Amino acid sequence: MNLLHLVPALGVLWWLGSSISTFARNYRSARASGLPIIVCAFNPDNMLYLILSVPLLPLLERIVPKALFDPIEVTIYGWEFRDRRSVHERRGTAFMLATTSVNRLYVADAAMALGILARRNDFPQHHMARDTMSIAGANVFSSDGDSWSRQRRIVAPSLNERTSDRVWHESVGQAADMAGFMLAQPLGQSRDVVNALKCIAINVLASVAYGQSKPWRVYERPTDPAAAISYTDAVGMTADLMILSAFISTKLLRLPFMPKLLQTLGVAVDELPRLTRDMLDQERRRAASASDAQDGPDTVMATLVRLSDEEKDGASRQKAGAGAGAGAGSGSRSGSGTKPFLTDDEISGNLFLFTAAGFDTTSYSLSYALTLLAAYPEWQVWVQAEIDEVFASLDHDTQREYSVVFPKLSRCLAVMLETTRLYPPAMHIIRDQPLTKPVVLAAHGTTYPIVGPCTVQITSITLHADAAHWGGDALEFRPARWLNADAATRGKAPLVTPAPGSFLGWSAGPRVCPGQKMSQVEFVGVVSTLLRKCSVAPVVGAGETPQQARDRLLEVLRDSQPELTLRMNRPTDIHLQWNRRRG
Repeated sequence: MNLLHLVPALGVLWWLGSSISTFARNYRSARASGLPIIVCAFNPDNMLYLILSVPLLPLLERIVPKALFDPIEVTIYGWEFRDRRSVHERRGTAFMLATTSVNRLYVADAAMALGILARRNDFPQHHMARDTMSIAGANVFSSDGDSWSRQRRIVAPSLNERTSDRVWHESVGQAADMAGFMLAQPLGQSRDVVNALKCIAINVLASVAYGQSKPWRVYERPTDPAAAISYTDAVGMTADLMILSAFISTKLLRLPFMPKLLQTLGVAVDELPRLTRDMLDQERRRAASASDAQDGPDTVMATLVRLSDEEKDGASRQKAGAGAGAGAGSGSRSGSGTKPFLTDDEISGNLFLFTAAGFDTTSYSLSYALTLLAAYPEWQVWVQAEIDEVFASLDHDTQREYSVVFPKLSRCLAVMLETTRLYPPAMHIIRDQPLTKPVVLAAHGTTYPIVGPCTVQITSITLHADAAHWGGDALEFRPARWLNADAATRGKAPLVTPAPGSFLGWSAGPRVCPGQKMSQVEFVGVVSTLLRKCSVAPVVGAGETPQQARDRLLEVLRDSQPELTLRMNRPTDIHLQWNRRRG
């Protein structure tokens, strides 16, 4: 064998030996946990496998015996939505996947899930999630430790009741415009519901975050790389095509032979830093020229800049005072050199997170909910009965008040919770366990030592489908399960609080989503406005019965695939009939 053949052969032998050694170590760690084990004799984190496994799934299902399919199924992205709960029923509510790269711990046990989410330092954000969501700068999602604590302390006050009030009014106005557009379509029929709701989501965010009011129109991605692009259009496009934005170089995206859409995406990602700097500069100039600190729009951006600049000024004054005083560093608020304020990079990152996450998750939650209500007319009538009763009891001026109307629309909120239970934006919550020393998890009186490095995936959609928590109809759409039947007579809260850990629509623990209330306000504002003005139903095709048309809609929902969030594969197949209810 000459040298030309020897070098590749040695390379293969080295790779094979390294894989066997890593797998043996991982298998020992998996066994030490005391949990059930699935053996995966390959690297499921290989990028080529991640890209090809989803389109090859139908072929793999045909050629791999069903009894041997579990090790493959749980490595194919989005398996939780396709499977719901059968793998966990066969393998246990928590099990380990031993691989040739990094072990994976899959958790569908409520107590264990809460234990993981409560320990943010032991289980930090997964590196891939960090890299994806920090595309415009560090933020509360992509950060850990002291950096997360500092950012959370400054960011949380910007998402307050004043923000909710603005979200409510903008959502109601945008939804009223959408209702008018849909009713004006030929025969009141439309296939644009997903893009129509995307426009509401991005316009609400533009108004609340940046004070930029935009008229409603069906959402269209920019497709001209030579045209000027606004910040909200750039963020919306980046969020809509997040996987491409995060993992493909903009130099490649902008090559002349690329499709115009991808070239425009490359421009959007490249332009984000400049567009953000321009916005922050304008906000600081506005604040400096204002006669009162509270003058100007009360936007999320203005609040972040004001709070961060106040912290920065306070830290500078304290540092100057400490330098003139007894000891350098005495009384430092920052501690060990940590900045107590947000850097401009962090303001940029948090604004991006606020816009991108709010745009993607809320628009698709609304899309799934509206389609479900069209497919289940009995629940649509149930919601409309509450809407009619609430608005009939209020005078014209009071009907516009967020603080009065939102708390009364419990059924609208129940629809959101039920939709999020069955079609959560994220199929799982992912964390790292990077430590080689065991981190002990406890559940139901048993302890499980987890040795890293290990990827932890809490399969929230499986928890949402657990019959032990949700009953025998856990896979059915029944929004009434979220309401106390006797709340009115016994003074109970109208909404049911599910068992701890059984519902993770906005995560749980210290890292629960700070935008939870805002998303709920927007959802209720949009749904109550649309269903007050309209009824929606599936368009019945030639030769179809109404029930077959409803079944067809539900099949479109089942034909969904997670990207970063759950999305319908055929959104234009949501063909709806809009009928006027009132002026």
